[in-house]
Amino acid sequence: MADLVKVLESYRGKDRTIRLFTYVFMYLGGRGNTPLQAKFRKLVSELGGCRVVLRLFDDFSMLMLNLSTGFGLKQPNPWLRPLEVLSGLLNQLYYPVEHIAWLRDKEILPGNSGLLWLLGLCIWACSLFTEIIKEIDSQQNQQIDEKMTKLALERRDLILLIIQSAADLTNAISWLPKGFLWSQKLHPSANGICGLVSTLVMLYRNWPSSK
Repeated sequence: MADLVKVLESYRGKDRTIRLFTYVFMYLGGRGNTPLQAKFRKLVSELGGCRVVLRLFDDFSMLMLNLSTGFGLKQPNPWLRPLEVLSGLLNQLYYPVEHIAWLRDKEILPGNSGLLWLLGLCIWACSLFTEIIKEIDSQQNQQIDEKMTKLALERRDLILLIIQSAADLTNAISWLPKGFLWSQKLHPSANGICGLVSTLVMLYRNWPSSK
């Protein structure tokens, strides 16, 4: 219970908990026409909007992270460096795009938000794809002189991160306009399951240590 409270009191923990319930309600809401399913879909919309508001000032923490890594230029592996740079730029660009889309939705800024939400979705999908490629490459290039226990833990975390990113990428592509891979072909309940898998992995990887 103490660990759960600690998670809920942190910003990231609260966001991931909201994310978890968003996907639970997405699974339960599906495409059905019952009043209860309509209420679940309403909750999905409200919780999703809540997370958008929570991300309004995440630009600064992302900028600090990117500056600390030189926007990926400090990556020692020359093969991974371009991916690190691309990932940093995509992650940084996502936030202002989402902010402007949200401001247009609220009629604070003029213009249609549809294209910006689509652009944000494309940025997210590309970021997830680069993350998967990075982690696969990292797993293949582990230093052979590392201690076996540490290596096993790092490999497990890399595998979990790949699963997390792959589940999110599955959803990101499914929400793109028709005509690209499986876009618009997944049932909302399937999106809910993918989101649940991703969020549960996310929570597991960042759960407070029992030590």
